[in-house]
Amino acid sequence: IGAEVERSRELFAALAGGDPSRVALGSQVSQLVSIVATGVPDGAEVLCASGDFASLTHPFEQLANRGVRVRYAPVSELAEAITDRTHLVAFSLVQSATGEVADHAAISEAARRAGTRTLVDLTQSLGWLPVGADGFDDTVCHAYKWLCAPRGTAFLTGPSSGEHELRP
Repeated sequence: IGAEVERSRELFAALAGGDPSRVALGSQVSQLVSIVATGVPDGAEVLCASGDFASLTHPFEQLANRGVRVRYAPVSELAEAITDRTHLVAFSLVQSATGEVADHAAISEAARRAGTRTLVDLTQSLGWLPVGADGFDDTVCHAYKWLCAPRGTAFLTGPSSGEHELRP
């Protein structure tokens, strides 16, 4: 099974951009987001898009006992809502409920200026919208949508520089 996993990582990296060594596999987006959530420091602020899918936001809500605060803003206002207190901004590139496409360039630029990490869910976009993992700190993507795979396969990309550690 190891060869199939490696081939899946290679194919996903080819589609999403980047190096297969940056790609991890899991069974669900929420499982992979939870891994990213473990790296959020105690007392930090996470900014999420209002109405975004629970698999992206709920793992951060579970960190309230560590003092992590989750703040919400409309996806169209995410870039303006990022402050120097925002540790991470998490959003779906395309909102599943409305089809709204996030202004990822503006959000990424605002995050870069503030020193804020980015986590982007590509589930509703990868396969038809030509935006991949490049330019974001972390991405998640379930394969059952536009990648036309059965449920139970999800991908996580992280930075190649090792600037933060993911703790499964």
